[in-house]
Amino acid sequence: MRIASPLLLPLLLLQLLLFCSPSSGEISQGAIDLSREWAPLIWLHPEEVFFPSTVDFYIREMQVRDSGEQVVQVDPTAATIVSGPSTEDLHLNTVADIECVNCYEDFFFGEAPGGGSDWTVYTHIREYDDDCGTVDVKYTVFYPYNYGKDVCIGILHDDGSCQGHLGTYGNHLDDWQGAEIRFRGGRPTDMYLGAHS
Repeated sequence: MRIASPLLLPLLLLQLLLFCSPSSGEISQGAIDLSREWAPLIWLHPEEVFFPSTVDFYIREMQVRDSGEQVVQVDPTAATIVSGPSTEDLHLNTVADIECVNCYEDFFFGEAPGGGSDWTVYTHIREYDDDCGTVDVKYTVFYPYNYGKDVCIGILHDDGSCQGHLGTYGNHLDDWQGAEIRFRGGRPTDMYLGAHS
């Protein structure tokens, strides 16, 4: 079985994207300060084994392939990965084919916390040229792997046993989780939180 991921070139290449209104040309220090003040804290379950990572950590374990599964680029990096309109039919693929749904490569587990390093939170800022002082900040965290759900197809008993078939569904490579906050006049007014249920 091959596990492939979409080629997310614009997001793979940058750690901090600053979107600005055409009238100002750059993001104000106030908007940058808001994004830092409200930056998310990441809390994971103590038994979690799949951690976030940087895109660079992930991409070094990939190769670029075409729709016929022919290798187009070996050892891509954020600086060298192919890009542009001609990449429409390309995708990232693990170097070694994955043999089963629960067969994991070491890099699937991400970068474990500790060692003095924090996880990277990719931040996108859009500042509007309006009377409300509107600023949108999007925070995203990259996970090399998302373990899906163990699902009972049949009857799930109170003791957790499954009468029928227990299957795992939804496992996939490269997963972005994030939150967006809208500020008006320096105060948060709206929030969106993306998460798997």
